[in-house]
Amino acid sequence: MNIEPILHKKTFQELTTDELYELLRVRSEVCVVEQNCGYQDMDGDDQNSIHLWLTIENKTVALARVCPAGTHMKEISIGRVITTERGKGYGLPPEGLFITFLCRISQIFGRYRDAHYLCTQKRLFK
Repeated sequence: MNIEPILHKKTFQELTTDELYELLRVRSEVCVVEQNCGYQDMDGDDQNSIHLWLTIENKTVALARVCPAGTHMKEISIGRVITTERGKGYGLPPEGLFITFLCRISQIFGRYRDAHYLCTQKRLFK
């Protein structure tokens, strides 16, 4: 089965209500529910960020948020990086999906010479 992930890229203002709901739902599902890690997800940086997500057959399998320099950090930062369990159903291990996602992000932002940081929380284990 050869299923090509589709990369979506939008500013906060370009997101539809359904897209915003889906991104927040996945962020909550993975970071708050699966990892049992309560934290303030909506921190005021979403409105100034670029939102990226991968879909396979219209299902979100990965997402991230790119904050411009001076928003979340002094440099450009990539955060809220998530891969979902749904990706496994397509024969993609989370690590492979994550690498695919990062490669797609670097294709978009590789032209920037400014320093940037990848900000992600370590998967929590019980």
